[in-house]
Amino acid sequence: MAPRYPLDIAPDANAGHTMQKLMQECHGPLPFPVLDENEDAMLGWLGPMRYYVPSFPSPRDQLFHRSRPTYQAPCLPISTDILASYTMDLAPIVFDLYKSAFSKVSSRTRQLVIFAYLSVVKEPYMTYCRRLLGLRGGLTDDEIEHALAGRLSQSLSEKEASAYRLGIHLTTLNGPVDDETWQEYASKLSRTEITTIANIVGVYQWACLLTRLNGDNATSADHARSLDNMHGA
Repeated sequence: MAPRYPLDIAPDANAGHTMQKLMQECHGPLPFPVLDENEDAMLGWLGPMRYYVPSFPSPRDQLFHRSRPTYQAPCLPISTDILASYTMDLAPIVFDLYKSAFSKVSSRTRQLVIFAYLSVVKEPYMTYCRRLLGLRGGLTDDEIEHALAGRLSQSLSEKEASAYRLGIHLTTLNGPVDDETWQEYASKLSRTEITTIANIVGVYQWACLLTRLNGDNATSADHARSLDNMHGA
């Protein structure tokens, strides 16, 4: 099937390179592919995250008060050309959030919260990538397997176990957090840590939604594994 978000229709010809650079700034050398087998589209959430209505000053420009031309809101209905336009304005904000907000907890805790999310929401490509990053982030194979299965490894500290349980709780949350539950987590985690864990879950909920827009991610995971086998990983 043809890619849903092909790179060749992006006004920015360097879009793929830019996204890979941002990923490397966050994670270092990437242990997994981010392009499909034909290298004409990006895998997972990286493909669709760049498509949104660009007819207004970007949030990044507003944040830093950069001067931009005055934009006028298009009359409804918005044309399909505008909706399909490609922009890189959103991408740096996402990675800034990742590097800033997520850094308020340890690397191991961050990985555990992500695996808590993925133990509930099954996304093959995201899970494949996070396994490799989880090992780099300080988790063992056993801890990753337990976390993906929704279980606590005995090697986790009390704080790590609480963070993992909170990650699952927030992933499945469908109403306000009650006082008893709040006290349970607040007795083990600081308010900054609790908020950071919520940020991590929220960002991965968004990334997962974009990943699903991008099509069959079981195929993406298979492609990634095939490259590993070719290179003897």
